[in-house]
Amino acid sequence: MSFGETTPGATAPLFDHYVHFTGITAWRSKGSVYLDASWHRDITHHGYMARRVTVACPIVDVDEAPAGTAPVDDPVFTFVPLSTAKTTVGFFLKGFPFRLAARAWNLMRKGDLVFGAVVEHPLPFGWIVLPLARLRGCVPYTFLESAAWRAVPGLRHSRRYAVRAAIVERMNRLALRFVRFAFVTQDAYRDLLPPACPILLSPATWFLPNERLADPDAGTPDDADLAARPLRLLFAARLSPAKGIEMLLDALAKLDATGDAVQITVLGSGEMLDDVRDAAGRLRNVALEIGRPVPYGPAFHAFTRSHDALVVANLSDEQPRIIFDAYAQAVPVIVTDTTGNLSIVEDGVTGIVVRAGESSELADAIRGCLTPDGRRRLRAMGIAGWKAAGTYDHVEMHRRRYQFIAKLLGKPAAAQTPGEETPAVL
Repeated sequence: MSFGETTPGATAPLFDHYVHFTGITAWRSKGSVYLDASWHRDITHHGYMARRVTVACPIVDVDEAPAGTAPVDDPVFTFVPLSTAKTTVGFFLKGFPFRLAARAWNLMRKGDLVFGAVVEHPLPFGWIVLPLARLRGCVPYTFLESAAWRAVPGLRHSRRYAVRAAIVERMNRLALRFVRFAFVTQDAYRDLLPPACPILLSPATWFLPNERLADPDAGTPDDADLAARPLRLLFAARLSPAKGIEMLLDALAKLDATGDAVQITVLGSGEMLDDVRDAAGRLRNVALEIGRPVPYGPAFHAFTRSHDALVVANLSDEQPRIIFDAYAQAVPVIVTDTTGNLSIVEDGVTGIVVRAGESSELADAIRGCLTPDGRRRLRAMGIAGWKAAGTYDHVEMHRRRYQFIAKLLGKPAAAQTPGEETPAVL
């Protein structure tokens, strides 16, 4: 997939070779490499960066590719396997640091663009890849969309966890000194990078332009129709404490106790799935359903549209991509006041903001949406979010990144998008 096909206005690939190191797993079947739907969409839109793209990642050989995956059939892309380890001890016992260093050194050449992240488990690839890339004369960069290594406010962490988080924080800051530029999803991550590092504020989005709802008013139910059915909410995230599951379940219990009729679909899997199942069995007025997996794409967008609002109860500082998915379908959001959420949600305009961990506030916010006025406010916020999504689709995200890198390199490109930072030339 060439840059011109996916990102109108671009001229040519910016590098001869791009090497992308990631811990995301790929599958190899019958000579083809398969990726899950979301990663397939993202990585195949990187063709504008270079004439040749090498993706180094864990690759699992299988007879049949898993459901929901798609093959990468673009000859621009080559996939190279990396070893994996589930624990830090295993990481070192398998000699992974040395094997990764050797593989990286052999894959990189002077002038290559190299991506390394600082979030992989058990240890980030960027610790090895980014310094080596700089030593090799490459152009290393990173993208910060999560600080998953940090302690999550509101959760209890062991002493061991806190020590590890402190070590990883320090090591990440050291590794990030080697990047030549970076993309960040929110201002809160700027302090992880050197002050002189060129940075592009670039929220991560997956939806394509043609997947954004064409007309947010089409098929909009009138007030009588809305009053005739319960409020429909969606919670789609990994079912872990950091995603605010306990806050959500406690809020639903409060709504249930006061007889408020609400329908909510929980979409996801994780360590707290049994807690969600138990809550579904206890609730009487609140209808809690555990939804079946929906592949990302048209089916997921249609599923999102079937709800009145998306609930994002995060405790951590990440910026959930699903917020933009909801915006694209004119679905408003009810979110916690974490830095990631606040960077893309305006309280009372595109969504409703409550304090993280405060289940009573979440219950009150949902209760306030049950009235006719509450439904109308939700509808207005959904339309405001839809308008905001117009400049944040996946293609536009990559277009802005292309323009940013081209300016860094001093190369001609499409006109710079108004409001973008003006970086110094590399």
